[in-house]
Amino acid sequence: MKHEIENLHRMYEGALPPQAVVADPVVIDRLYRRNVTALDRRVPLVLRPRTEAEVERIVAIANQHRTPLYPFSTGKNWGLGSKLPVTDGCIAVDLSLMNRIIEVSDEFAYAIIEPGVTQAQLAAYLRERTDRLS
Repeated sequence: MKHEIENLHRMYEGALPPQAVVADPVVIDRLYRRNVTALDRRVPLVLRPRTEAEVERIVAIANQHRTPLYPFSTGKNWGLGSKLPVTDGCIAVDLSLMNRIIEVSDEFAYAIIEPGVTQAQLAAYLRERTDRLS
């Protein structure tokens, strides 16, 4: 398993910007494994994409190597185990950096957003730009 994770680590480093691959166990423990339950999961890597293309590369590599991914964005999910995957060995995919508001339609009352957009971010955007949807 260790060799497989090292291989995946190298593949993701080759496919993503350097800051998008988190492999330091201390950082992973501090930022991604802490929770309010007694759950303990092994999280070998965390990937932090900024674009749809990066997500596509992550999924392609995971599919090629039959590696489970565990995506999450900005929510805490404290009652559901926080950011912990449901099983050991999943590669966590932190989508919080994908935080663009792509389109808002006043006429049809919809917003197209990336997964890292928070409710507060969208509310501020709407207050600044529209009377109807705020």
